[in-house]
Amino acid sequence: MQLRIICGDITTWPAEAIVNSASESLMSTGGLDNRIYQAGGISLRAACSSLGGCPEGKAVLTFGYKLPARYVIHTVAPFWRGGSHHEESQLLSCYRASLSLAREKEVHHLAFSSLGTGDKRIPLNRAADVAIPVLLEEGFGFSRIDFVCETQEEQDAYTKAVIFYWLQQINDAAKEDIHTVLEKALTALTVLRQTSDGQEPMAQADMLLSLRHTLHPFAALPVPRSIMNLESTARQVMDIYHLAGTKAQAN
Repeated sequence: MQLRIICGDITTWPAEAIVNSASESLMSTGGLDNRIYQAGGISLRAACSSLGGCPEGKAVLTFGYKLPARYVIHTVAPFWRGGSHHEESQLLSCYRASLSLAREKEVHHLAFSSLGTGDKRIPLNRAADVAIPVLLEEGFGFSRIDFVCETQEEQDAYTKAVIFYWLQQINDAAKEDIHTVLEKALTALTVLRQTSDGQEPMAQADMLLSLRHTLHPFAALPVPRSIMNLESTARQVMDIYHLAGTKAQAN
């Protein structure tokens, strides 16, 4: 499964299914939720109205109607109440319920919006730390999952969560497994912010080379590697993405 973190408009995204952060009533509450309803048209609103709502942590599915996506998965993220009311476990349930519904419909290309970080006010870094492990570890059966972010801040938060996930996998790998884990990390991180399957081959090759020059020294450090090692390497990887983005804009 390929995971990509991309800035874009999920209402025009060419995935088979998109995941919307909805309200319990399944009626539009503004923001991205409202734009998805508007793009889907009156039939999408009618379909949601007929479902009678959805509780926090659960998900329901409708057709996409006028949206490019065949399906819309509506999941209800919890409101942030300071972190002591099981908000993160409820958010985790949203992701699992959404994956389950998409898998039932044999969806291969799934796109998520940033669940719970708008009106629900879940801190972005906390939301990313919940989302990324479940998608990477339980996203089996999908060829591709996209995180379609509305802002650079969102994209960077979810990107950092993926980087730290893979650095931790390298850090925890047994000596005999380190090469395999390192290659998996390089493959995943090379395509992480790739916007399409048709990316210019030289740009992808440059990305892979830059990541190798960063991750190989990290993997070669004596065990246990410190949190300072992880943070320093993560910053270097983020710099690689930002430089690649600057080059792409210049071209």
